[in-house]
Amino acid sequence: MIYSYTISTPANTPKSAKQETKIALAKGVIHKIEIDFPPGNLGKLHVAIRGGLEQIFPSNESSDLIGDDRLISFPEYYEILTAPYEMTVETWNESLNNAHSISIRIGLLPRQYVLRRTI
Repeated sequence: MIYSYTISTPANTPKSAKQETKIALAKGVIHKIEIDFPPGNLGKLHVAIRGGLEQIFPSNESSDLIGDDRLISFPEYYEILTAPYEMTVETWNESLNNAHSISIRIGLLPRQYVLRRTI
């Protein structure tokens, strides 16, 4: 299964008032993440993804992901086994004039299929 979300963040959204967007998923294992920054973000849009109370992507709590005309893509093994089956995407936008957006794609499979693929 592939989940796809586009998230737009208004101009002048500071980190201290970051936007939180819940993304619905299903029970299973995230095996791939893609975060697509279209041209024009100019490194102004920041993204961090949380699972429950902990920041998952990037793993270091003090950091975030940024980009411009850049696809960040990586394999992963992150289990989502208890409801609610969702994550929170935190975004903030340092641009004073323009809203910016990202596309997030998440590959998720039932646990037994991911285990078979890695053997």
